[in-house]
Amino acid sequence: MPRLDFADCMLSAIKKNVDLTLKTTTIGTLGESDSLAFTLTPTGKERMYMDGSKVKTYAFQMKAKSKNQETCVDDLNSIVDYVSCLEIDSVQSKNDSFTIDAKRNTSVPSLVTHDEQGYYIYSASFEVDLLILGGK
Repeated sequence: MPRLDFADCMLSAIKKNVDLTLKTTTIGTLGESDSLAFTLTPTGKERMYMDGSKVKTYAFQMKAKSKNQETCVDDLNSIVDYVSCLEIDSVQSKNDSFTIDAKRNTSVPSLVTHDEQGYYIYSASFEVDLLILGGK
C-alpha cells in the first residue's frame, strides 16, 4: 500500500497556485518565525465498497504565523478562495494513493492566539473526502 501523499500534493498545489506572502510552508508545525503549516487528520468517517475501495474523510487545516495580522488573514483568505474554486481532479496523487471525491471549507480564517513574541497565529479548516482504491 503506497503512503498517502495528499498532504504533499495539496500543499504543492497551494504553493504553485496561490500568491502567498508567507513563503515558508511546511507539513506539520509552524516555524519559529513567519510561516504557514498544513496539517491533515483523519476524521473517522469512512464508506467501504464491495471492491475494497473506500472513501475516507480527512480534515485539514492551514495555519499562518506572522507579526502582521493582515498577512495571516490575507494568505489564509487566498487559500480558502483557492480551495473553494478547486476542481477536484486538479490535485493528483503522485503514487496513486488517492483521488479527491469531494472537498469543503469548514471555517474562515480565525485567530488562534497571539504569543509572547508578538506573533499572531490564525487558522482555516477544510474537509476532503479521498477515494482510496481497493488493494492500495
